Amino acid sequence: PPAVASLFSLLASYKKPKKAAPLAYVTGTLGVLVGADFFHLPELLQTHLSHAVEASIGGAAIFDMVFLAGIIAVLIDSLFILKK
Repeated sequence: PPAVASLFSLLASYKKPKKAAPLAYVTGTLGVLVGADFFHLPELLQTHLSHAVEASIGGAAIFDMVFLAGIIAVLIDSLFILKK
């Protein structure tokens, strides 16, 4: 996800490269959230409930992945922006 977020942000902010890093962070963060949480939602909805069940979307490592994906995407972008 960080490489895809970085590539997307560099392409989307081609004329304004200073906006690439914030866009990379947002894209990387949302990419991990969508991939980790929302794609598992149909799996949770298909379970047959006979009693009260607590479902946790995400987990302990998801928070770390969200933060690190955004930071790594910003670092990749900064390498390309500083070369210009």
